[in-house]
Amino acid sequence: MESFWDFAKLALIVVAVLTGLVVILLALPGSRLRKVFAAIFFTITGILGVYIVSPIDFIPDFIPLLGQLDDVLATLLAVVNGIAGITLYLNSRSSPVELKDQNKTDLTIKR
Repeated sequence: MESFWDFAKLALIVVAVLTGLVVILLALPGSRLRKVFAAIFFTITGILGVYIVSPIDFIPDFIPLLGQLDDVLATLLAVVNGIAGITLYLNSRSSPVELKDQNKTDLTIKR
């Protein structure tokens, strides 16, 4: 690598390709990756919930505006991650009609 910017371009390309692959895998019917992402979202929500109620903050509350702002942002992130986790979990549980139809066997007698 000649410079930092060459490395940054390469890293951006790799991140874009991996993001594309994850989106494609999430779009596949019956993908198990949805359950993994739901578990990750629930874990992040739990960690943020503990952070919100704990007395230890990244930015102390006695700093005007910034101390309260980090608590508000943590609360918003916890709510958004919780909703995303619930959505992914519910979408991974329900299978599409095509998958349900493939599992049925045809018991009709053909003459």
